[in-house]
Amino acid sequence: MYFVSDMNAAELEMLVLAKLELGSISSQRHHSHLAAEYHLDALRLLQNSVLLSRNQKTTTTARYRRLCPRVTIVL
Repeated sequence: MYFVSDMNAAELEMLVLAKLELGSISSQRHHSHLAAEYHLDALRLLQNSVLLSRNQKTTTTARYRRLCPRVTIVL
């Protein structure tokens, strides 16, 4: 299973832009309720992102070790 908190910056950006684009399309089709939901989803994604939090609980290295335990990271 793949969680939003495990996404890197590029994946998060693509997901947020996709939600914003869906919101724009819904707005153009006069579906304001759906457009608002898509835009709020994009905001929630950014709000809940580990990348943008001030108190990062896990470092990037720790995340990679958790996601790929067999890979050795040499610094």
